[in-house]
Amino acid sequence: MTLPLLYNDEGTHPVIEFTPPIFNPLVDPVTGVLDLTASESLKTWQPDKHFVVTAVTFLKKIFYLKDFEEFSQCANPSAKQIFEEDKNEYLFRITECVRLSLDRLYEVQHPDCTMVFTEPKPAHDDVIKKILYQHAQQHSHRREAGADGANDGEDSDGERGKLLDITMRDEPDDDRAEEDNARIDDILSS
Repeated sequence: MTLPLLYNDEGTHPVIEFTPPIFNPLVDPVTGVLDLTASESLKTWQPDKHFVVTAVTFLKKIFYLKDFEEFSQCANPSAKQIFEEDKNEYLFRITECVRLSLDRLYEVQHPDCTMVFTEPKPAHDDVIKKILYQHAQQHSHRREAGADGANDGEDSDGERGKLLDITMRDEPDDDRAEEDNARIDDILSS
């Protein structure tokens, strides 16, 4: 996202650019720019009514739309046509975009970008362990205080104990890494 120099003046829409461009009727297939003005409510940027979160909310919305009929203009009319006529082809194109994006996940897209993803490093393991430990501790405290309600039959306390066991290890246990990761994913999703 890039904010214009005069942002938040009237008519100064933020610019949301996907790199690489994604296949979506509201995203320009060449530049990757999301057309915020496609939304009637965002045609004119109004500083007293619109904020960065407004643009981000619209960004999120484009991935959940069931149709694009409300948009009289589309940055990618071809994507709209494929969406309307061939859902399998549309899904294939989206899948290709996801694959391409994941392939380029660690590439710096713009030199001025303030958010850069890096490959995991050993130092990240300590941070993850601390976060998981805190999560387990908070859940245990809530459970003890009765904030979680009645036990629904799941052995969540046992699972939390296993999470504490995983996070308290001084060294990673490579033999149990896959099992630990699956258990952590299950616990965090609960």
